[in-house]
Amino acid sequence: NTLTNPHALPTTVSYIYRVKLIACFLVVFLFVRGTHAQSPASFGQLSTFTYGEKEGVNSFNYGLFIIGRSGRLYCSPYINPELIIIGNNYTKRITGTEANPLFFIVGVKEVSDDEMWVYQREQVTILKYDTIFKTVRFPPGFAFKNIAGDLMLLSNGQTSSLYRFTGDSLMFVKRVDNVFKADEFGLMKTMSDNFLLVRQKDSISIYLVNTAFSFSYITSLGYKIPTIPRINRSGNKWAIADKHHVNYYTGFHPTNSVFISEESDFTVFDNQFSIAVNQNDEQMLKIENEETHVVGRVKFDSRLNVVVRDTLSGYGTVYVGTGNKPVRVFPYFKKYPGVFNNSNSSAIFTLVQDNRSRIWAGSYQGGVSIIDSNKIIELPYKDIHFINGSSAIDDNLYLFAEWNGTNAILRFNADGTYKNVETGVAGLTGYITYLTKDGEDLYIGTNNYNGIWRASTKSLRADKPDWFKIDSSKGIYLTNVITVTADSLGRIWAGQGSKGMAVYYPKKDKATTWTMQEGKIDFGGFSSITDRWGTVWIGTVQKGLQFYDNYRDEEVIRSDIKRLGHPLLNDSKFISGLCIWDRWLVMAVEDYVCLLDLQSWHESKKIVVKYLNPQEALFTGKTEQNTFLIDRRDSSIWFSNSDLLYQWDIEQWLSFPEYIVDPTLVLHNVNANRVLSQIKTTVIEPTDNSLKFSVWFQSPDNMPRFMSVAFIKDGDSLSFSPPSLQTKFDYYNLAPGTYFMYIQICQSDGSVSLTKYVIRIKLFWWQNWWAWVLISLPFIITLFLWMNTKRRKAILEREKAKQEKKLANMQVVTLCNQFRPHFILNALNTIGAQMDDKPEAETVLSRLGESINLIFTHAQQQTIAHPFGNEWMLVKNIIHIHRLMYLKNLETNIPPQTVIDRYSEVKVPLGLLQIPVENALLHGVSNRIKSPWTLAIEILENERELIVTIIDNGVGRVAAATLSNYQKHGTGTKNLAGILEIVNAKNTDKITIEYEDGIFTADDAVFGTKVIISIPKQFIYEE
Repeated sequence: NTLTNPHALPTTVSYIYRVKLIACFLVVFLFVRGTHAQSPASFGQLSTFTYGEKEGVNSFNYGLFIIGRSGRLYCSPYINPELIIIGNNYTKRITGTEANPLFFIVGVKEVSDDEMWVYQREQVTILKYDTIFKTVRFPPGFAFKNIAGDLMLLSNGQTSSLYRFTGDSLMFVKRVDNVFKADEFGLMKTMSDNFLLVRQKDSISIYLVNTAFSFSYITSLGYKIPTIPRINRSGNKWAIADKHHVNYYTGFHPTNSVFISEESDFTVFDNQFSIAVNQNDEQMLKIENEETHVVGRVKFDSRLNVVVRDTLSGYGTVYVGTGNKPVRVFPYFKKYPGVFNNSNSSAIFTLVQDNRSRIWAGSYQGGVSIIDSNKIIELPYKDIHFINGSSAIDDNLYLFAEWNGTNAILRFNADGTYKNVETGVAGLTGYITYLTKDGEDLYIGTNNYNGIWRASTKSLRADKPDWFKIDSSKGIYLTNVITVTADSLGRIWAGQGSKGMAVYYPKKDKATTWTMQEGKIDFGGFSSITDRWGTVWIGTVQKGLQFYDNYRDEEVIRSDIKRLGHPLLNDSKFISGLCIWDRWLVMAVEDYVCLLDLQSWHESKKIVVKYLNPQEALFTGKTEQNTFLIDRRDSSIWFSNSDLLYQWDIEQWLSFPEYIVDPTLVLHNVNANRVLSQIKTTVIEPTDNSLKFSVWFQSPDNMPRFMSVAFIKDGDSLSFSPPSLQTKFDYYNLAPGTYFMYIQICQSDGSVSLTKYVIRIKLFWWQNWWAWVLISLPFIITLFLWMNTKRRKAILEREKAKQEKKLANMQVVTLCNQFRPHFILNALNTIGAQMDDKPEAETVLSRLGESINLIFTHAQQQTIAHPFGNEWMLVKNIIHIHRLMYLKNLETNIPPQTVIDRYSEVKVPLGLLQIPVENALLHGVSNRIKSPWTLAIEILENERELIVTIIDNGVGRVAAATLSNYQKHGTGTKNLAGILEIVNAKNTDKITIEYEDGIFTADDAVFGTKVIISIPKQFIYEE
């Protein structure tokens, strides 16, 4: 025991240090004995969220707070003439105009989803779709005093009257000051009735306002305050409050008076007197059943003006108007900012609960404190830095620590004293502990390649630990073991976030290690736990949440460790801690906490992931490693991040209603905002191609949601951004086309919703196909006129020989077939459709022009044959054009240019190769339904002839003959046969074209065509 034996400390500790340490222990001893007093650190504060400039709230000093039935918060600052609307993930600032000013706002009423009335001191302003519609002013000199339902009490200082506002006009109902002689009047609304309050001397008389606007006397309550107090009614019970008491009446007879605060304190109530905030004591009180209960401490940076409790959503949160910004308070979530030095809670690496139910928090920055009921006891160990991992066994706590370059395992007693646990290895410490379910063994994950150590709790109680080492000799090759769990077969799982995973098999006394460095695994275990179904869950740094549930095999196979897919568990976040609360797997995911419904997953593999809303948690740092602790007293969950300690009433949180939000996508234009439809396509002019979107949604809980978006062009793959609270998305200089906006929202019930919007950016006029047709018409007409003239001239010049005239005519017909008007139109349509974002369109136009030039040049020469090189150019161009027009995935196998150059000067009839190739593409391959679409051309020669083979995997000639495009475009082969008949007549060795059908078979189908063209080397075309 170091209190009596300082020599138990490491020998490196100096004598002076020992003296100082003994003095510290004496302080602890005196404190435990009650002779030493310490001012408690600031205790658990309720979590608050302040709406500031980031949320669009720029003004100060808010005095009006009203929660609408939609869940929206309406608030107004005292000074600025404006109404602030705070929704789930948006803020709107409504300012008045000269014609419709907004000033002295005293109330807001939501009439419908798109209309609300804003009550002001001298008028009512009607808003539709959050835009000022019109203003109805009160009679001259009259000002607003009070409202109850559809009744308003107005006064000009001399007379007081009831008015009724219908939405279009203000209707006079009844003057009340000539009925009751009183100092002051007020109105009160209950669930079904309206009451008139009349203050007369030292009493308040209450009258029921009947449907005919007459008054029925109820009772009088004695009350000595200068103005009408706030009164609340529930059934037959009445309550009247001032700043210090709530006085209760049953049937108008006083029954109880609940003290709230001292005379000097400043207390603000909500409208139902169910919540009171005592600003001097920094306490929030809940008033229930005529009793007060402390909810928790709450700090504000300025004086309070108004408190409003959210009773509509079922969350019980509280909005507070302060002299600075609006604040929202979450009573079920607490933070502890002063665990150490009464000033900070930084780097809490270890949390453990002792057998007295006290929470021990140890910091890596030095220090350990005990949180006990409503006070914090800080132990005087400033130089000890506590590492992650801890366990409680009976009256002792086992914590890992380091100081002055020395590592150790410390055993703390309940009185705050400690001693080193004997390990036999200098510098040994750990990062995690795992106490077996039967409580018989304690496993620790150690440092410096020491692996996993195990000791029986019996030996630890006797202070003689029987350590069993599972290290590299057993197959554990992790540098530091930072997570340990056991599965239902007794196998021990270990992990290191930057290294990998290991599994130890006790029966075989051996382990298997998978490391990322060796490529055996792609993640490292950062946290782990085993649920009651036997599934091992692993939180990783690199690959989200992994799980293993295969108990068929004795040894674990790496491929059986699988990933659970969810947007919140993505690669950009590491999972630093896991614990199980009832049926929920609770996960610390870097800067948020979420829960997986294990029961739902095990029963139906349905992934339900809920999460602590960023507004209610408001983390300012990343979650610490493995600090989850479930409090035995109330089942609340404790955990820490880098700068705070938190306590979460998860049982209450899980009982809250769940609200599904439906997003509204708003497109912000220069002049107005445009709400987009999920049903209809939104059409955008090409000049407005920079888009600015906002995603808004509204629900009664009035809190944001994690969401991610994907904005893609038609044809692109779908990829979402990581979930965040981002609501504004900008996209600049978009090309014309169809786009999709996908919005993926992580809902509060654990589901993930997906919404899709279709947006089309129009083409400029010159990018439309018909524009190119109009531009091309003069060229096409001129071309055909020129062709027709050349054809007539050729016929007249060759009329001496009938065969030559026939040949010339067939050449011209062939030319027309190669340069069909429909083909040109289709090519130009393709060019026009591709010009907006396809740079290869210019190439198509160049290829088309090149082919036309070759054909017309040949026609001018008035010859039958032309060089093989020119014919090959026609073949390449027709392949390229067809690929863009019809066959974008065409696969070709053609001879290299060196082969073509070898035969470039061989003469062949025009179209000899081009026509069969086009037929193969147009009639064969284009009509094929499934990929692949292939075309192969082979060139061989022997002593006498050149042989060209064309092979396609199209539907075949028999099937093609039944299709409409064959009937429409199938004359090229006939014309080519006529040409060959004429030229072959002059030669012994003939040019031949042979066809082989059904060269391929698959799935009982026969398809494909082979064309073999034989060209004699010594062929004569003209005498």
